Amino acid sequence: NPMAPVRDYVHKHYHEQLSLEQLAGLAGFTPNYLSRRFKQEFGATPITYQHRLRIQAAADLLGTTQYPIKQIAQIIGYGDVYFFSRMFRKIQGLPPGRHRREAQAVELLQRTCDGGDMARCYSPPGRCRRGAGGDRGSTRGAAWAG
Repeated sequence: NPMAPVRDYVHKHYHEQLSLEQLAGLAGFTPNYLSRRFKQEFGATPITYQHRLRIQAAADLLGTTQYPIKQIAQIIGYGDVYFFSRMFRKIQGLPPGRHRREAQAVELLQRTCDGGDMARCYSPPGRCRRGAGGDRGSTRGAAWAG
């Protein structure tokens, strides 16, 4: 597959400024041909693919670190935090700050409900099924503590 080395290069250098011309030169194709073939193989043009990789890396960092959003944008290769936020929202469907809050809420829920046994936690507030007897009498279940 002649597109695999281009994909691999994008994976290794996703945080750098890449151009279609640069990638086409690596593969020995015209930029137009590279873009069409890459999209046929991987479902997106090389630059769109790069944006998706960056945003996935950002989503991982948002969920696992306390780095400021501006710093995450810089780490993954966006110099402009506003452009990063627009791209994040476009690809993920929500802004980076909200993604972080939701990822942290899921992490808290997983830790609270027996290390990820989520089936024990799917109940409305006041009905947390945390072991025999649990918190059934309380007004807020342990998994729903805010």
